[in-house]
Amino acid sequence: MVAIDDRPILAFPEFVAALYLHPADQVLKIDVLRGTTPMSFKIPVTVYHDTMDELADIPDLQKNLIWQLSVFVTDLDERIKALLHTNGSDSGIVVVAQSGGPNTVDTGLQAGDIICAIAHTPLQSVAQLRATLGTLKSGDPVALQIERAGKLQYLAFEME
Repeated sequence: MVAIDDRPILAFPEFVAALYLHPADQVLKIDVLRGTTPMSFKIPVTVYHDTMDELADIPDLQKNLIWQLSVFVTDLDERIKALLHTNGSDSGIVVVAQSGGPNTVDTGLQAGDIICAIAHTPLQSVAQLRATLGTLKSGDPVALQIERAGKLQYLAFEME
């Protein structure tokens, strides 16, 4: 690599800086030396937005902490379905993020999971999940049906 956008690249930090500073709406020009032959490439830039980053922007997310499962969630609605690019579930609760801390429960849930049912009871809202979890005691077995990457599966654990 010789240059990016006609700026000489002498070391890796300069390469990273050049990519970071390049405007997202312009074509990236990269000059390389292959053997003794100089070559130049023009590469269109694509900005990638992670779906999970967009989910984290949901207003009042702090109100949707489900402490029993150590996750932040939101109802699955049309806007969220579009962000997740899912056609599978029509209802459920979307795991937006895991919460941290010393009392974190390991349920196996991951950001982007859709909780479809708990103990064979289909879930329609965060309020319903909260109410169902409120009836469980420490040591009770729990089975969650989730959709992950378009496939249904079960997660089983004991309430703590």
